[in-house]
Amino acid sequence: MKNLFEHYFTPHHQLDNYYLLPKTVRALHSASHDSQYTGTVTIDHGQHLICKTLLNLLKMPRQCLNAPATVSFHSQNHSRDYKRTYNGHTFHSTFIFNLDTNQLQEKFGPFILTLNAVIEDNKLRLSLSNMHLWKYIPVPKLFHPIITALESASNEDYIFDVDIQLPHFGRLIRYRGIIRKIPDKNPHQKLAGV
Repeated sequence: MKNLFEHYFTPHHQLDNYYLLPKTVRALHSASHDSQYTGTVTIDHGQHLICKTLLNLLKMPRQCLNAPATVSFHSQNHSRDYKRTYNGHTFHSTFIFNLDTNQLQEKFGPFILTLNAVIEDNKLRLSLSNMHLWKYIPVPKLFHPIITALESASNEDYIFDVDIQLPHFGRLIRYRGIIRKIPDKNPHQKLAGV
């Protein structure tokens, strides 16, 4: 069964490039069942009052340095639920591959983010291309955050770095860390592309 990124890269003619990504990055996206990763995370907040207010409204985790991190996944059909617990604070999002539009989307609270994914320098890079509020209300591009998310690996360690900036106000939040998979109960799962 294809994962979300295999679906995404097939019509963009980059599937061969996807399979060149480190095995650890592909493994995180390939699990077709519940899985969990643990490690550490560092979180930095923006200092502008607007940014602090938004972080409180969105109930984002507090600033921290190398704090405990747990990320778990639940996959079904063309979606995948992410549960992130950083520094004792849990927040959720759902990744979806929209079959009608061939778009990769993330639902986060009331927002639906349409994402671009590219592969460069052995890393998976995600950025924002469009944004809606409660599915039907488009957010003008003037107010779009600038999102840069990088995924890479060092041996069995999955490395992530997500930086979200607001136009005119600077950084909203940056979280980066290293996590490693907790071994599966099913050790015979086949990883696509290997």
